[in-house]
Amino acid sequence: MFETITMWRYVHMVKMVFCVTLLNVLGGCVAREQVEQMPHVNLSPDNVSLASLSTTSIDIGLSVSANESDSLMDMAILPGLRVRRVDAGSVADVAGLRSGDVILSVNGIDTNKPDTLYAILEPSENEGDVAQDKKFNVIVRRDTTLLEVGLLVSPKLTGSSVREVGRIDPLKTRAAYRLVNYHENQVALQVLHLFGDSPLQQVGIDEGDIILEMNGQPIVSAQSFVNDLLANSDYGESIRLRIHSLGQIVGEVQIKELSVTLWKPERKVTSVNLWPLFTYSASADGEMMRWSLLDFWLLWLFAYEQENNEKSVNILRLMEFSTGYGELTQE
Repeated sequence: MFETITMWRYVHMVKMVFCVTLLNVLGGCVAREQVEQMPHVNLSPDNVSLASLSTTSIDIGLSVSANESDSLMDMAILPGLRVRRVDAGSVADVAGLRSGDVILSVNGIDTNKPDTLYAILEPSENEGDVAQDKKFNVIVRRDTTLLEVGLLVSPKLTGSSVREVGRIDPLKTRAAYRLVNYHENQVALQVLHLFGDSPLQQVGIDEGDIILEMNGQPIVSAQSFVNDLLANSDYGESIRLRIHSLGQIVGEVQIKELSVTLWKPERKVTSVNLWPLFTYSASADGEMMRWSLLDFWLLWLFAYEQENNEKSVNILRLMEFSTGYGELTQE
């Protein structure tokens, strides 16, 4: 009887070791990647020097492109247009715009594509409008500083001015803030703007709400708040915010403490290797995918491959069926 129990325990232990080993092997055969790699964002100093100038030049003088990271290893698209070049002596130059700035909107219209910016700046076909002054209110992100640039363009005189409107966290809370006086001896942050996928919206924080504390610490400045988020917090980390918000009833004020999970990039399985039984590989952006069964390199039972709209199926490496080759797609 004792030998039977000992043998049963031994068999049970062997099964457990086998299962743990199998799980570890399978886990090592699966790779996951972030769908969107996050670029580096420079942090602004607390005090930013700005200029307010005028010129008779009517040349805007900007060269822009999609707001993507310059690193080939960390490709990501963020809201806005990145300024690639500023012509010397142009309106953009004397207004204080710099190469590397990100134009978020013009006259309240989001500028995520160069065509949008050019359409806004293009003069009206009505000849009567051409001779009139045109005003452009440009919202710009410089590192983590949110700037408002006012441009006045006319055939005779172009004026420009820059003033700081707040600070911006383009990644983890995807929101812009400005420092306000809350009480006589206390400052706080007002939420200026919430960008797409902002985790603040998911917990009920709206534009105009006021942040009093983060993780139990009072607000010191807008830039220190952004610094803590970008430099000292991880993607997907939970933070506690004490909020002063307006209630649904007119005149009602609510003080509440909310837990906010910071934004994090989506992760996707890009590789599974159980050779020779099953292999799978895909790109993080979903444009390429391939999987196969009983793949012995020179011969496989079944293989499927997709790249954009092009698909192919191969059986025993003898029969191949393809579709989608040569098709044109319009975005």
